[in-house]
Amino acid sequence: MPDMISTASPEPDNTVFRLVNLTVQAPRRTLFRAPRSPTIIDRVNLNVIEGTTMGIQGPSGAGKSTLARAASGLIPSAAGSVLLDGLDLLAMSSPELRRTRQRIQLVLQNTSSLSPYHRVSDILTEPLRNFGVEPGAWEQRVDEILESMSLPRIVAGRYPSELSGGQQQRVSIARALIVDPAVVIFDEPVSSLDRVVQLSVLDDLKQRQSERGLTYVIITHDPNVAAYMCDEIREISAGKIVE
Repeated sequence: MPDMISTASPEPDNTVFRLVNLTVQAPRRTLFRAPRSPTIIDRVNLNVIEGTTMGIQGPSGAGKSTLARAASGLIPSAAGSVLLDGLDLLAMSSPELRRTRQRIQLVLQNTSSLSPYHRVSDILTEPLRNFGVEPGAWEQRVDEILESMSLPRIVAGRYPSELSGGQQQRVSIARALIVDPAVVIFDEPVSSLDRVVQLSVLDDLKQRQSERGLTYVIITHDPNVAAYMCDEIREISAGKIVE
């Protein structure tokens, strides 16, 4: 995989996604003392140019997964802002945030979020239903996203337990991409796959990005994945971005 590391600073007028002094704390409760709040993510700043891929690279325990969840608004932040097209997700009301969810999606490493009781077609149409896509468009959307993720149409009628690990991860990614988000945050998207399957999945993501103008944030411990996918890479250590 080629080395694509860049340290160039993005131009603000092209920035679609931005973290400003994002801070996440974990409450520590005790019986006899006031709660203490150790800082997990410490004043992280990040600018991501529209249509590019930003990599966040760091070792286990550096705060990568917490950053992914905080940046997508899934866990509360103690301070800072998460800006999507200039609008702060952390300042939104619950109804506003629900409406914005279509534009920012999170893909986790663990595919256990795929319901074992639903077929892939149901898993993929659920977000379409949630975001008000007309039912008449569902089948076409499912067919298109399966093809884009190199999955045969027959997969739509199967349960996750009938799929390989690589296919399950492709379905997880497809579920996020099917709603045409502006920004997709990936938390170790291919770490559980072998190298051949990793490369195939990453190539599918590149192709989808090229076709749709998507913006990616890829959080990984693997420098090869970061170098292969990313236009810019930032290092995280102990919850801080290392300049």
